[in-house]
Amino acid sequence: MSYTLEELTNAIDQHLREHGDKLMPWGLTDPKSYRGYYDELAFTKSDGPMQLSQAQANVLEADGATYQGWKGGQYTMGKHTNVHIADHGQWPGDTLSSLLVEMWLATGEEL
Repeated sequence: MSYTLEELTNAIDQHLREHGDKLMPWGLTDPKSYRGYYDELAFTKSDGPMQLSQAQANVLEADGATYQGWKGGQYTMGKHTNVHIADHGQWPGDTLSSLLVEMWLATGEEL
């Protein structure tokens, strides 16, 4: 089952409250419309480590933002929008799930 933007935001917020900021092995960057479903959101997986607080800022930036679909149209992302990890134009990407997010959050190193 896909993770929504609200679920991702809540998971990151809770992790930051309980564990503080961490250096993650990779982060979420470049929010955009997902090529597979233009009304869904995609983040690019960063090439290197990223602080969780920066990934959080990128996630928060996407809430309420409007992005152009791959073949046109404007799509506004909100709390119920499904989230994927995919490079620009990539399809299929990886659908975020609770298991993937939990595993990702468990991998960070304390700062």
